[in-house]
Amino acid sequence: MGKNLIYTGVFISEDYIDLLYLWMKSLCLYGNLDRNNTEILIFTSEKFVLPICDKLKDLETYRIPIFFHTFGEGHMTCIMQACSCRFQIFNNGFIQNYDKILYLDTDILFNNDVGKLFNLELDDNKIYATKCGYIGHIYWGANHIDFEKFDKTTPGFCSGAMLFKNSWQMRKLFDDTNDLIWYTLNTNQHIITNCYDQPFINTIAITQDKYDNELLNEFIINNPGTTFDDSIVVYHFLGGLGDGVAKYEKMIEYMAIMEENKKI
Repeated sequence: MGKNLIYTGVFISEDYIDLLYLWMKSLCLYGNLDRNNTEILIFTSEKFVLPICDKLKDLETYRIPIFFHTFGEGHMTCIMQACSCRFQIFNNGFIQNYDKILYLDTDILFNNDVGKLFNLELDDNKIYATKCGYIGHIYWGANHIDFEKFDKTTPGFCSGAMLFKNSWQMRKLFDDTNDLIWYTLNTNQHIITNCYDQPFINTIAITQDKYDNELLNEFIINNPGTTFDDSIVVYHFLGGLGDGVAKYEKMIEYMAIMEENKKI
């Protein structure tokens, strides 16, 4: 081990390839990626590999170390499957090459040195994410959490940006999350919300006390509007899952704000 891994996923809609382009362009321009110590993994469908490569062609001069892990057409047929794919990261032999792992949705822009995240001291037993919502809401686990044991006002976290060590504790956390997802689906216990994977990872991490929703809040901002802070490492444009066009428009607008402020 010793290297770092950043991974994301592109499934279902080709609109998300456009988001990935902005994701990658901002990484090239502002993320100060250590190409010798950090690699990029894209989870995607087989049919998207060539369109992604074609889209990213004009960024090849930056020599970003990218590799793909693909899924056949029958494996990714709905948004819930696509979202839950992030929890499959430990089910791959290549994972042994990495020490710290950063999952990021495609609706993000890099604004500063991503090495700041990998330089943080991390606990083997914690997943790190930004504070978001409360566990009393179904988006953060209300359908699964026992409120005789947990306060409904306990803050949850966003599953669109998660930093963690390559540890057996995190492997078990992801395995337990997968188990809860597929048990819930197979027993028809409740309708999956449009937050998809997020309630499940919140449920497992919070009930097992394997989370930290404080450390990343100074480095990652959700939905910044027009506010700009050059010290922020990642801007995340969450909401409207599945609507790649709307997300692209928001990201393009904010990319212009970033570019303008960086000229000053």
